[in-house]
Amino acid sequence: MVCDQCVFLLNPFRIICNSCRRFPKARVWPPLPISAHPKSESDLAVTLPPKEVQEHLLDLYFTYVHPFLPIIHKQSFLEAFREEYVPRNVILEWSLSISYFRRTHRHAASHSDASSDPLNASGFGGRRRGITSLLLLSMFSFASRYDPNISYPSDPSTMWSAGDEYLESAKVLLNSTYASSKPSTVQALLLMGYREGGIGDMSLAWTYIGMGIRMAQDLGMHRFADGWKRGELGGRLFTEWELAERRRIWFGCVVLEKFISAIIGRSISPFVEKACSHRVVPRSTDHGF
Repeated sequence: MVCDQCVFLLNPFRIICNSCRRFPKARVWPPLPISAHPKSESDLAVTLPPKEVQEHLLDLYFTYVHPFLPIIHKQSFLEAFREEYVPRNVILEWSLSISYFRRTHRHAASHSDASSDPLNASGFGGRRRGITSLLLLSMFSFASRYDPNISYPSDPSTMWSAGDEYLESAKVLLNSTYASSKPSTVQALLLMGYREGGIGDMSLAWTYIGMGIRMAQDLGMHRFADGWKRGELGGRLFTEWELAERRRIWFGCVVLEKFISAIIGRSISPFVEKACSHRVVPRSTDHGF
């Protein structure tokens, strides 16, 4: 005779739907001390550069990096950044571009069962998620490679260290927060992997991109989420721009996986190769990027 608890332990993967499984949480006895639990970004001392430097680096990022790897919804990102990090009397140009985005999408938003504001609200009534320091630091570490104000080392045999300080801070945050899957963490991992591949550290690039793919899979980004709903809360789970961003993130996973595999001569992940047949790709109707 096997009790219910033993049956659960023998078969922990309880199917919820065709594409999702509920995994049991890890249990340790005796309980871990509080200091051993994963920390949030608010618990870690991370120093961001001054506001002027942040704006400069973001401008470089969206000029040189974003066109080749558009995994961030630019309009919603800039609005969230303006609200969280920049005074309201700054970056008027960003405000005007966001206002234009809202006007052009007002008609589409009125026919959606999500919130009428496609930027500020999630599909079930909450506000747009904030920008994490991990994502910002990963963007800064990449954008610094295009900063004309940073001079090259006089010794040609010395590695150019532009952006390394931001990358090291991002690693500290990643080591303490990666246990919780978030879209922003996937974006940061892809950027860190892409950057490391660009400067020749292929082993680390392979690792970061692989971590990003696993986390994207955990979030279900390889699946069509257009019809996903929160039954108990009502309404759609994701807004149109969130769906578009999810598609872009997953497409970035696929592209970077093939990119790094071709460079180092390794086979593509079988999961990624199989998931390509699902056709979760960006659409021509995606706006705001």
